Amino acid sequence: MPITSVEANKSFVVFGTRTNTDDPDETQVAGDFTPGRNDQLTFSRNGTLSSATVQWYVVEFANGVTVQRGSTSLTGTTTTTGINAVDLTKAFPLVSYQQPGTTWGGSAFVGRRSPPTASFSSTWRSPGPPAIVSWQVIEYADAIVRPATATLAAGSLTLFYSPLYTIKPNKMWLVYGYTTGTRPVASRGT
Repeated sequence: MPITSVEANKSFVVFGTRTNTDDPDETQVAGDFTPGRNDQLTFSRNGTLSSATVQWYVVEFANGVTVQRGSTSLTGTTTTTGINAVDLTKAFPLVSYQQPGTTWGGSAFVGRRSPPTASFSSTWRSPGPPAIVSWQVIEYADAIVRPATATLAAGSLTLFYSPLYTIKPNKMWLVYGYTTGTRPVASRGT
């Protein structure tokens, strides 16, 4: 998709998708700037049987932000990619992911870790066929990044999390991800 040219090392992409199916081949979409281009985005998936609507935002900062990005093949439980060192209190990862398959299970979701100072890790709870992980590590000089992990227990519909610090809702952005168990779930179709 053509876009207005931006400085890719100061910009990141956030997107969501809508489909009319629950087949992972059709719904798992990876996306980022087209390699070597700062005026084009590429979104990809494994399936082509149904349409997928992609809505995206490209966020470009004038200064104070550094973005490192790449994509890697995930073939085991953990894949680590070297990056330039980042300040963990000011950096966070964004990940998109695609893997062939027609059932949802532990291999249909990828986790991500707050980037260590010089590497980024993608993890799988239950490896399956090779997957492609597109990642962006955003470091924002004026940010305070506070990673956390919580579990929504079986039988619970809601999780209330009380951080150990004051939250300023008018100055925050919540980024989250999730994983599932390892039991496959058949696609329900439409």
